[in-house]
Amino acid sequence: MASVATTMLALIALAALAPTAHAQWTVTNLHPAGATYSSANAASGGQQAGTAALGNFYHAGWWSATAASWVDLHVFVPAEYTSSSAGGVSSDATYLYVTGSGHNSLTGQTEGLLWTRPLPPSCPADFNHDSVVDFFDYLEFVQVFSVRC
Repeated sequence: MASVATTMLALIALAALAPTAHAQWTVTNLHPAGATYSSANAASGGQQAGTAALGNFYHAGWWSATAASWVDLHVFVPAEYTSSSAGGVSSDATYLYVTGSGHNSLTGQTEGLLWTRPLPPSCPADFNHDSVVDFFDYLEFVQVFSVRC
């Protein structure tokens, strides 16, 4: 009889956990305005890197958690690159790094690219490191604060 009660309690506990695990995921649409296609290919520390189709060409891009934050990285490559894509993003204390590739029309090759930019001075309240202190930073704070050590 004790094993039946133990089994029932275990099943009830598992059932109670299922909705909680599902509720932990949120989805953010990062699709840039004016794009006909987009793909987020990497994420790190509140930053995302990927690709968006603008007109007939693919452009590498960088986001900081919202569609409106999208930065077209393709505008920083030389004119001979007809398309670009981003597949990695990281940062250290000084720089943001986005890795990807671009098609060079002069060489006819797809070539590796690295975009770098200096990071602004650190702000302790900027929890998602997007250079803006807003409600999303508060949500990051609440998520960290609620973790029990």
